[in-house]
Amino acid sequence: ESKILVRLEECISSTREVLIFNRTKWEQQTLNHLFERYYVHAFKEENIRSKHLFANESLKWGTSLIVLAIGSYKVYVGSMSIGTLVIIFQLSLQLADAIKGIYDLIYTTMRRIVSIDNLKEEYNRNNCQEKIENNILLPEDKITISLEEASYKYINNSNYSIRNLSMEIPYSK
Repeated sequence: ESKILVRLEECISSTREVLIFNRTKWEQQTLNHLFERYYVHAFKEENIRSKHLFANESLKWGTSLIVLAIGSYKVYVGSMSIGTLVIIFQLSLQLADAIKGIYDLIYTTMRRIVSIDNLKEEYNRNNCQEKIENNILLPEDKITISLEEASYKYINNSNYSIRNLSMEIPYSK
């Protein structure tokens, strides 16, 4: 009986080593996958931010250049005074800032809504799919470990140390 228990303990400890190795490999794959997804999303977000900045700056500078070009021509021709040009230029900058503020507000609101949706989707995906696809057990799961006709022998030994062992270990034992 003691030999069986010793052999069984050896089997269990070697099984633990295999499980730990596989768990480490699984965790590395999971982390690599998460980092890949993070970098893809980070690059996409940086691309969107660059487009946002370009749109804001081009609106501001485009408005200024158009007002200055048209106003300078009118001052040159004599149909507008320099004072009027300065006032129109200031009003156009304020209008461009107001439009930029509305654009920023809409952009920020949309980003927050998308972020909340992404967080919710990620939370639901992680909670449901990991348990099913990766066979990860959550703390509330109650499992029973069972062996049916398990046999074990060492590589250098032709005789089985354990032969046709069947047993069941219930939850919390």
